[in-house]
Amino acid sequence: MALPIHQLIIKELGQIRSRPDMPVTERIRITYQVFTYVFFHTTQQERLYFSTLFARMAYVLTKQQVGKKEQYLLHRFRHYAQAVIRGESVDRALDDIYVMGLYALGVVLTEVLKISLPFEHRVEADPAWWEDQSTYEAIDFKASIRVLVTGLGPDPDTLTGYTDGQPEQKRIIRYQESGRNELFSGPIGSMEAFQLWPITMNLLEVEVDRDGTLHPAQFIFEPDYLVDITSISETFQPQGADAMAYLLKKFIPMDSSPALMLGNIANFFLDELITFQHGKFDELFKRVFHLNPLAF
Repeated sequence: MALPIHQLIIKELGQIRSRPDMPVTERIRITYQVFTYVFFHTTQQERLYFSTLFARMAYVLTKQQVGKKEQYLLHRFRHYAQAVIRGESVDRALDDIYVMGLYALGVVLTEVLKISLPFEHRVEADPAWWEDQSTYEAIDFKASIRVLVTGLGPDPDTLTGYTDGQPEQKRIIRYQESGRNELFSGPIGSMEAFQLWPITMNLLEVEVDRDGTLHPAQFIFEPDYLVDITSISETFQPQGADAMAYLLKKFIPMDSSPALMLGNIANFFLDELITFQHGKFDELFKRVFHLNPLAF
């Protein structure tokens, strides 16, 4: 008979404590493994697709209304643990990261599973864990801001750009904020690597601090380009994301059928009539042939 999840967690922690000679990197790996399992377990019944651990954590922590301070620490442990597992250097002692992981597990058990961690596994929080937390006072909020981003900013994890509303003033945009917009750090890093600046972005759910710095929750890159969302969604499969599925489909001949052609024609008329409400049928019908000449 399978043990309940909280008993499995406590059992794993007990095994770590019973082996004082276990390397600290292995302790971190096991702690991180248990940490991630909780989020996979709590989201497996959701009818949503989560492409990353970050997405699962953001969903669960928001749903359970976990405080921002604790969310920051959970994401910070995730960052450190992933770096240690990949063999990368970190700016914190490994023993401290392990203790941080134990504390993070305690938060997850208490806030997510609503179960108290046994006393022998509890650890005290170290205030130094929050020293690097970005603290700012939001004095304004904008649902959406359109900006032209010109490149990286003067400080780490910042961008510079100009907004539509105040094009004469250079603005600082902050990213890589744990639990808020770190998901976009990868695409922003790629833009810098390939020097794709300047680029138009829409910033969503933007908090503005006293210095005028923008703290968006989401970035929309090149919002004026239409994207075939159906084709993109097909790249996300149960086993993971694979862009090759999208590319291969581009080379597969598409069979036409009367039903498909009628659907395309109906969509064409609808789009045109929404944009040009006084369009005439005869003029529009002449353009139907251009939708797919070979199919006709």
